[in-house]
Amino acid sequence: METIGMRVIHTSPGRMRLKVDDIKHNPDRAREIEDQLRIRPGVHSADANPLTGSLLLTFDEATWQTMELPFSLAQVLGISLNDLDPNEWHRLMAHDSTDISQRDNAIAKQFEDAMKELNSSVQRLVGADLRIMLPLLLALLGVRNLLTSQKTVLPSWPDYFWFAFSTYFMLNRTTSGR
Repeated sequence: METIGMRVIHTSPGRMRLKVDDIKHNPDRAREIEDQLRIRPGVHSADANPLTGSLLLTFDEATWQTMELPFSLAQVLGISLNDLDPNEWHRLMAHDSTDISQRDNAIAKQFEDAMKELNSSVQRLVGADLRIMLPLLLALLGVRNLLTSQKTVLPSWPDYFWFAFSTYFMLNRTTSGR
């Protein structure tokens, strides 16, 4: 959607968040779009954020289904619905934001795979498992901080223990289905 400067971020019945390049760093255009959308039939609220370029729209679902609201939205944003990528159009109409969640899951999987590879490399080189060593290191830092601090300021040393505890269980969780 880069050509027209609008991307669907999230949709659900009666609610939609868009990124609109036109309003980013342009408070006057953001207010103009808000004002124009708020007077449209079926629109409950329109909030444009010029800092992020985000437009949050809440609306009556019936006006969406009759196509009255999509055409109003296109008119206010100065775009033609014919210019929309068919996939983007489908996401708009189906309230589907699976592309974003699939991308986030893919990033999380890549990060997890990279950490597993790093742990395998450390195990081969040093013979230590990071899933044990990292929580142990955090616990030792907590003990060191507790023993060396002149004035114990809570919650600094308990933080290390909490991080050690939660990190251990996070890194050593049993995964089902993987």
